[in-house]
Amino acid sequence: MVIMKKGYDIYKRAFAVLLITGLILMSFSACQLLPESASGTTDYGSAVEADGRSVKLYYTDSSLEELYNELYIFKNTGSKEKIDELIAALDKNPEAKGFRKAKPSEVEIYSYGFGDDGQFIVYFDENYYSMEPVEEILCRAAIVKSLCQLDEINMVEFYAGAQPLVINGSPTGLMDFADFVDKTGTSADFRQTVEIKVYLTDEKGKMLHESLLSVESDGSKTLEQLALEELIYGPLSTQTELRAVINPDTMINKVRTSDGTCYVDFDKSFLTKPGKVRDELVVYSVVNTLCELPDITKVKISVNGDEKRNLGNISLGDYLTLRPELISTEKAGEGG
Repeated sequence: MVIMKKGYDIYKRAFAVLLITGLILMSFSACQLLPESASGTTDYGSAVEADGRSVKLYYTDSSLEELYNELYIFKNTGSKEKIDELIAALDKNPEAKGFRKAKPSEVEIYSYGFGDDGQFIVYFDENYYSMEPVEEILCRAAIVKSLCQLDEINMVEFYAGAQPLVINGSPTGLMDFADFVDKTGTSADFRQTVEIKVYLTDEKGKMLHESLLSVESDGSKTLEQLALEELIYGPLSTQTELRAVINPDTMINKVRTSDGTCYVDFDKSFLTKPGKVRDELVVYSVVNTLCELPDITKVKISVNGDEKRNLGNISLGDYLTLRPELISTEKAGEGG
């Protein structure tokens, strides 16, 4: 009986050691990053992701052709601590060979926090502009897609130095997870085709007409920016029945969307109409075009930062909503 008890005690101790060792290994594994292609279907730890304890951490391959992600499990539970932890993790290279962090080491994040409109702002130093175009897009995509998985962050805005980030002459504005694709295709091409509906007029200038366009996007501009640029550009050469509604010299100073409202700031050229277009068509070509985009229900327009400007009898600083009665049901060029 004594021998049996001694053997039993040894067995219990051995089992306990194995159990503890197993738990340690499991804990260690849970703290690691698990590689996964952004375009793959493998789902690591979906039960863990569901309760907010983890996110997919985005990085890129060495040839700058595709975003990849690894499951990152947080060590902290507080909102601020998780944000700090994720920012720090984005500045480390992944363990897998042949891959790298999306943000170059020479580009520094020196501050971050929430803005007045609830957006999460990431402040970079001036070295941000030293990146090549494809590298910059992948860097921006990786950071935005990683951060927007947190419950506290819906939209992200980048600053370079003390000013909002400007790419190709246009502010990048507010960005979210859906603004970016995962693949560049080649190291010199990072494009996707998006459909945008803009509202132009006809030669009479009395009604708005719908124009559905397929626009190539390199991910550097928001849908709002693309839509406004196409609206200002006017009809395609093949759309002979349509006319521009907005002065083609109009410049977009800034565009951002917050809580369903799109805020647009134009330069003073916006106040000069092209031809005999009705005032309300100029204004509501902007409003109706933007309200066709997801999550936008209202538009507020300013001119060089001044919200107290009028175009005819229309106060631009008001919260303006879709006016479907201004849209013609006839194809341009038809009717009497």
